[in-house]
Amino acid sequence: MSQEAAEVVVTGTALHCPLGMTPAAVLGALCAGRRQVRPSTYLPRHEVAGWAAARPVAEQAVAVAHAAVPEGLSLVGVPVVCATTTADLASVEASWSAFFSEVAAAPSLQHQLAVAPAEAVRDALATGGMAWSVSTACTSGAVAVVQAAELLQAGLADAVMVVGVDRLCALTELGFQSLRLRAAGPSRPLDVARDGLMLGEAAAAMVLETRGSAIRRGARVEATLRGWGLASDAHNLSQPHPAGRGLRRAVQESCGGRPDAVIAHATGTPHNDAVEARVLADLLPGVPVTATKGALGHTLGPAALVDAVLAVACLHAGRVPAVVGLQQRLAGIDAVLQTRAAALDSVLCTSAAFGGSTAALWLGREDAWS
Repeated sequence: MSQEAAEVVVTGTALHCPLGMTPAAVLGALCAGRRQVRPSTYLPRHEVAGWAAARPVAEQAVAVAHAAVPEGLSLVGVPVVCATTTADLASVEASWSAFFSEVAAAPSLQHQLAVAPAEAVRDALATGGMAWSVSTACTSGAVAVVQAAELLQAGLADAVMVVGVDRLCALTELGFQSLRLRAAGPSRPLDVARDGLMLGEAAAAMVLETRGSAIRRGARVEATLRGWGLASDAHNLSQPHPAGRGLRRAVQESCGGRPDAVIAHATGTPHNDAVEARVLADLLPGVPVTATKGALGHTLGPAALVDAVLAVACLHAGRVPAVVGLQQRLAGIDAVLQTRAAALDSVLCTSAAFGGSTAALWLGREDAWS
């Protein structure tokens, strides 16, 4: 495979959440310091033929995938990779509750599976290609992007659709409460007084292609995927290694240079933010660090993909948004208190998850690629 064909580029992005229905709109809301008031129950939905009604996760996945399809791209054979954690578990909870109340039939197993949103996108876009879901907790979005990139570099596809979607449900809400990770009030990522996270919902999509495919189509390239890193420190079920061993390795593997900004995982929980700040201070001293979860909440499965889509928007807008909720930043890092204008060549996105999973994606401006 030629070097040109092996390069992975971004040719389509989409983002749906209560702060906006395009990446540019959401970035504008972040730069203005707006906060998502409550989890979304009104994300766009797209009816999917052959799928049961009231399956909002599948419908939201299809809606955001449609929005990301670049002009002129043939979808025939395009693989679909979906990042999710609970998928449509909220609907499953409701249907099982009705079943045990003896007022409804047992729910269909097909729609309970984590692969359901990926299959819905494949069917709605009529790709006829492979479809699967990635569920590595909060790194799912980044892992899905890496799997897509590896498909492209292996010559198994010319383009891949990556989708991230989740819906809050009782299991998620009660699970985070039982772990005592919920903030008492609004979340304050990277703040010395942070006390926990808030949850949110979003749907995101990104189309990745080989450079060769994009050139043949005459496509507009939005960004380049310059590198990535995946690691696991296997330290604890719910906490990262105290020295950030996994995240440190992921960042080192992803970056072949110094990014101009970092979009950190930064959930607002005491332990996670302290470890992440320590790693970034050691490896990337002086690089501006922002985070989105103070505004959007933690969107779980799609969170890393949401940040990657916003990184592309930052590259185009030349802006690094402030960390919503930040008042007094952690020592050692240049956490962004007020939105900055900047000539951005590249942005690094970091993510971490239960079980020790960590990931980093390095995205760069197309006109800066050499």
